[in-house]
Amino acid sequence: MEWGPHEESVHHRTETSLEDFVNAKGGILGDGKFLFKYLLHNTGHEEGSRFFLGIGMSVPSKNVLTSDPFFLEEQQNTGDVNWLEDGHDHRHFALSDGNYKGLLELQYFNKRKNNPVFWGIKLDSAIPFRDSDYGYKAGKSYSLALSALFKPNTKIVSNPIGISSGLVLLHAGQGYWGSFKDPTSISTILIPTIGGIWEVGNGTLSLNIQKPILIDGVGTGSENTLNNSFDAIELTIGYRYALDYVIEWLYF
Repeated sequence: MEWGPHEESVHHRTETSLEDFVNAKGGILGDGKFLFKYLLHNTGHEEGSRFFLGIGMSVPSKNVLTSDPFFLEEQQNTGDVNWLEDGHDHRHFALSDGNYKGLLELQYFNKRKNNPVFWGIKLDSAIPFRDSDYGYKAGKSYSLALSALFKPNTKIVSNPIGISSGLVLLHAGQGYWGSFKDPTSISTILIPTIGGIWEVGNGTLSLNIQKPILIDGVGTGSENTLNNSFDAIELTIGYRYALDYVIEWLYF
């Protein structure tokens, strides 16, 4: 992420979320999630559809902002904020927004003989039901993910057994500091992804590359008065191994 101009000030400095600051608690952990998934429909190893329902809760970490970094009440009372005055040091970011949230997830997948041999759609929502201990109310968030798995018909570099592709659309709604709107809370991000799957031992290794694209939010268009921008590439690595074991009391 890049912020201009390139000089240290109340809004420009090099830092991370690992350490505490005037209005922030640092740490290395983000939110914890507890999600229970139920398989509503399954065609086993054959061609056909699979339908999952997931319900759970998100528990916030301690890495949160402890006060409004925009001084919104002061802006309303005085019409502006003198950032050079003492008492205005602040941080804008944390790993958690401090809210407890209810989670709902729907997944549908279809297995086929022809390419794409596997495709799916996933819907997620996170609905806050308890504000942070410091008065922040997060907005509702939603995501839509489309994915497809292709079986290579010809040999390609490194000979993967599958080529994965996907497209994720994320939207975060309006957040509030008390009764004041958080001016940076609303955003929409599009994330295309591509990757490969390889057989490794008795399991499979996956490697995916993602490129987030900011569609809407602070940092886009003519409203980007802070002269900020971000550019990121995400790399994810996973290993999957199926256990030949059934928990009998969960199988019905």
